[in-house]
Amino acid sequence: MTLPNAVFYGGNPFCPYGNPWPYVQPSFGYEDDCGLQIRHQIQLTRDALLFAMLAQPLQDVPVVCTQCSPASTCVQTLFAAKQVYSRLFLQDDGNKSTLVVHALADILPLNISFLQWATVNGIDQILHQAMVRPGSDPWSFVGWMTLYDWVIGHREVYTFEGDYNTVTLMSRRHDFQPLVANTAELPNVACFCFWVVCMYVSFVLCFAISLTIGYAVVFRIPDGYNLWMANRVIGGVWIGRPFLFLRGMTAIVVLSTSPVTFFDSGLSHLAFTPRPLWHTLVLAGEATWIAYVLHDILAPITKPFTASYARLSSFLAWLALVLLECVLPYQMTATLDHECSIVSFTAGVQCTSGEVHVGSFERTTTLFGIIVASALLSYVLVRAYGDQHRGRDLKPVHVIFASVSETFLSRPDTTSIDPVFCILSGLIPIGSRIFDIKLWVFFEVEPTDEGNFNRGSFHRTIVMHNCDVKGHYSFKPALNPRAYLKTKFSAERPAFLLRLIPQCHLCDFAAQAFFLFLSVSQNTLANDFLWERFNGITTQPFLCNVFNLNLQVSNPTRDFRFNDTTHGRYATTTKTPDATIHSTHLYPNIVQDEINANLNNVVQALRAMDSCSLPWIATAYCFLDFDQIWSMAYSARRQKRCTLQVQNGAIYFETALRNANWPHLMACWGHSLSTAIFLPLLTSNSGQIWLDTVQNNHISVASEVAYWQSYNVISYRTQWQNYKRLGATEFLSIENAIGFTYPLTLKRSNSTFQISAGTSFIMYWSLANDLTQVVNNASELAGCSLLGGSLSFPYVNLSSGLQVPLMEQHFLPNPLGPVLTTFSNTIGPFGVVDLRRVATPPELQTLYRSIQRFLVAKLATGGIDIQKQYWSIYTQYFLTPQPQAWDLMNMWGGDLNCGSNYGGSWSRPLQYFSSAGNCGNYLTDYISTPTQNIIVALVAANLIDVSVTKWTLVSTRDPDHATAILNMFNKTTPFLQNFGHAELGRFKHMTDAARLVVRDVMALSFVQYIQPLDSTDYTLSRVNVFAPSEPDLEFFSWLYLFDWIEGKREVVTFEGDVDSVTTISAPVDLDTRPVNGQEIPLNMSSYILRVVQYITIVLFGVGCIVCIYILTSQGYVEGLHMIPFNLIAGHVWVGRPLMLLRGLTAVCFLSTSTLELVTPHTGLISYFESPAPNIFSIFLSSTQISWLVYVVVDTFSIFTSQYTANYSTLSAIIVTMVVFVWSVAVPPTHSASIARSCT
Repeated sequence: MTLPNAVFYGGNPFCPYGNPWPYVQPSFGYEDDCGLQIRHQIQLTRDALLFAMLAQPLQDVPVVCTQCSPASTCVQTLFAAKQVYSRLFLQDDGNKSTLVVHALADILPLNISFLQWATVNGIDQILHQAMVRPGSDPWSFVGWMTLYDWVIGHREVYTFEGDYNTVTLMSRRHDFQPLVANTAELPNVACFCFWVVCMYVSFVLCFAISLTIGYAVVFRIPDGYNLWMANRVIGGVWIGRPFLFLRGMTAIVVLSTSPVTFFDSGLSHLAFTPRPLWHTLVLAGEATWIAYVLHDILAPITKPFTASYARLSSFLAWLALVLLECVLPYQMTATLDHECSIVSFTAGVQCTSGEVHVGSFERTTTLFGIIVASALLSYVLVRAYGDQHRGRDLKPVHVIFASVSETFLSRPDTTSIDPVFCILSGLIPIGSRIFDIKLWVFFEVEPTDEGNFNRGSFHRTIVMHNCDVKGHYSFKPALNPRAYLKTKFSAERPAFLLRLIPQCHLCDFAAQAFFLFLSVSQNTLANDFLWERFNGITTQPFLCNVFNLNLQVSNPTRDFRFNDTTHGRYATTTKTPDATIHSTHLYPNIVQDEINANLNNVVQALRAMDSCSLPWIATAYCFLDFDQIWSMAYSARRQKRCTLQVQNGAIYFETALRNANWPHLMACWGHSLSTAIFLPLLTSNSGQIWLDTVQNNHISVASEVAYWQSYNVISYRTQWQNYKRLGATEFLSIENAIGFTYPLTLKRSNSTFQISAGTSFIMYWSLANDLTQVVNNASELAGCSLLGGSLSFPYVNLSSGLQVPLMEQHFLPNPLGPVLTTFSNTIGPFGVVDLRRVATPPELQTLYRSIQRFLVAKLATGGIDIQKQYWSIYTQYFLTPQPQAWDLMNMWGGDLNCGSNYGGSWSRPLQYFSSAGNCGNYLTDYISTPTQNIIVALVAANLIDVSVTKWTLVSTRDPDHATAILNMFNKTTPFLQNFGHAELGRFKHMTDAARLVVRDVMALSFVQYIQPLDSTDYTLSRVNVFAPSEPDLEFFSWLYLFDWIEGKREVVTFEGDVDSVTTISAPVDLDTRPVNGQEIPLNMSSYILRVVQYITIVLFGVGCIVCIYILTSQGYVEGLHMIPFNLIAGHVWVGRPLMLLRGLTAVCFLSTSTLELVTPHTGLISYFESPAPNIFSIFLSSTQISWLVYVVVDTFSIFTSQYTANYSTLSAIIVTMVVFVWSVAVPPTHSASIARSCT
């Protein structure tokens, strides 16, 4: 809404220099730099509309909409919202009215308002508009919408207190900052490990049951009772208690996790969705594996009641779990609680805003307790009834049968067992032999006529002194084993004890080795990288920053070493390690052309993006089609420039149309496209055919790329712009010894539009604005075609190109003014200026990289003296240089996308163009640079061995900091003369090559609109950064170029119909963010460490039992039995899977290089160092390789038979020694590579 005879200057108290415009402008905002004066807008968002209707019911929609433009759109939107509101609130709620009354009572005293400086009928005024007023003021409806924005964080309210008055103002609307979810924060490795265990258990169960059923069918065993006991027996015999326990715990964890479903139909939300009953039944059944393990462990104690109480216990546990889940399922909870800490005054705050409990540890312990309690209760009940539930009192079948087999399996008598009994018990009949999967041996048996096996017929061929002796095993317990041993060995006791002493020491050494290896494991298994001493405070930010810097200054580099001081990083100037990750906001712009050179990426992106955004692609189209039949350039000279870009797919609108989602595209732009492009095409047969072809393009990506290439299109280069910010997410991958890769985030930013800040619109305002204006009846372009050959093409009669439409839409002032007129005359008319990004030349990168690495290496290895001297000069410098050509000049601006400085001229160079957009007021361009860049610039500018007079001349290029610059020269140059002066000459040829490219090939210039002090003429001054007429500026020019290399600035060529200029941008601070410690994976290493701890504790316990037995037997044991302690105790007490895991852990240790972050001397430089191998740790890990040997030996013992004992220990010793020698002689080394791969 506007007032007649009124102009408005703005609504931001911080911006008093606004120009008069015929429309109201926004209030203050956090990112408002007093630049563009845009129209004040209030978005009619869904939730804000409903909130406003709730607070102030609409009585007269047209009256409210008279305040909006266009009113018709407002009316249509409000009527639609009113219908929705009426459905949501079918009845009036008295509580609602009460809440509104209380809210008004709180809000009205605040007197929140908008203000506007205006001139009405020639009178300067300050206009105020309160957000809400009592009664039925139409504006109050809009005010309630702004209050809703305030509540949810889109707006702010501040009180401005002055000497004369106080006003409370509502800010402009700020969009939420989008944040892409980081998948690295979702740990899933542990889930994968549990899944593997569950799959292994399922596979073994299925195999064993299938094998059992097969034998039952073949041998026609009618009794199926044992098959009902399959789970219990197979679990304890074929799988083992640890894996059964893990499977049961997996089910308990699932039951302790809330089942939630994400719904995104209309209103996105999470909802609790109870599990289907059959899911609950299955999960409860799986949880009873824990009961099976418990029954198996307690079987020796609970005999003969085990079979009876175990069945009751399992049923009670299952029933209790099912009932609890059905009656009282766990539901996800969340708490909101701000807990913030200040990181620093520059880095801001770090907050924890709440917790989400999707699972419950208390629930887990409850379910586990139910299972244990069910077992105890069942045993008490069964025991209470005495002999009625006592199990069958049969003699043990044989020592090779597990207790679960004897307890739960049925056999016809005490003398024979059937094949089903055998297979469930881990014995597989093969002809006349039986293979025991537990002992991994074959037994010879004597089958009966019925196919059963006599329990006393298990024979084993035993090789003893090359004589085969067959005999029955007899396991009758000795009444006095000590007496038996004493009688046997009394005659040879001295020799026996002599052998025993070293074997006991061997057992002691083994126990010590277990714990020493455990100590080593705790350091190495600190993370899934297996990277010792890797942490998120120092190592992670250092690694990410090294990669970020090298991605800026290096070409793709493969297979380099990090343990090189040239890759070191400086500490901060406050003498603390840099614990944050730095990346450039301009990175997406920098790599855009590189990414778009891959046409596969381009085609996939065009097809994946929202087709409604296609017209916003930053390109000025030259042609509609690849055949160049229909032109689209808006001036003859620009059309001529198009002939030089025919290999660029971005100049053809066909590339977008062929890969668009046409229903979506037409829903957003259908009317505009039809008016501007399609209707003129339909006037010819060729146009109809072409349009039909692009609409029905369904070929593959590869075929599409081939089609582009058939027209010699090899790239897709868009233009520079600042009406949207591009996003980029980049990772580095760390690969461990297992081959698993884990990502660490290098940088993360989101794409977002910043239309109001888009100053580049004056150069070319994008196809989207063209399409908007062709259907805008008030526009100069209304009803026009955008095809050059069309009769309604508007730019034939518009000699100034887009300048008139740009003025019409207030992108340009009317009249232009002296500064913008100067640009139009010098470079060309607005609207047809091409903006081309310029990449940093390799010569400049090489120079910067070489000198910086030389300096870092010198500081890292030069000793404590050089670091102390560097600390004395280490700081951050702030400089504002200017060329001599601008001395004694009024400067009106350096941003080619803006007009003159609003507040008037200035004596210092004003800010250059910026990707942030907006046109600032009195913003001086500056350089903020550290000491290391100063040194590199001194070397490049050859200012080390010059006179003080030369330094003085250089310092005068920055009058505001001349004294500080002289002091800088006086302190810095002695440092270089003392520590590396003789070696600096090798960089001269690099400097000359970089200077030549920048000065002569690129013609990079500083630009500024200037006006002589005694003249009214305006000039667009262009000063080459290495102009021979500006020798004193060279030092500062290098600093500008280093900012460009580091990603703080960018270089763009402005190419118009008259001339072109290549210039550098204003600085953009690096993006600084804290590391995300959750990206360091800990799950798998944590579980493996627990396995190592478990094995260590078990074997230590076995060793203690053995030692106790030796003492109680007064030393009457065979000492040679201590040699294969690991082999036998490992297989019997631990099991092959865990032995294999422990051995593979040692392999990983020996296959992982050591890379340690060090900060020697005074802590100035941090760098990676590969310390000398730790011989003792290597030896420990080498000894643990024997576990793999034991597994292999045991696996093949069924084939090597009587030779196994002879080679097993020897092979373990040989492998250990070979691995040890190899690891010491050729230790593993790390490798790193930098190769950007983008999609």
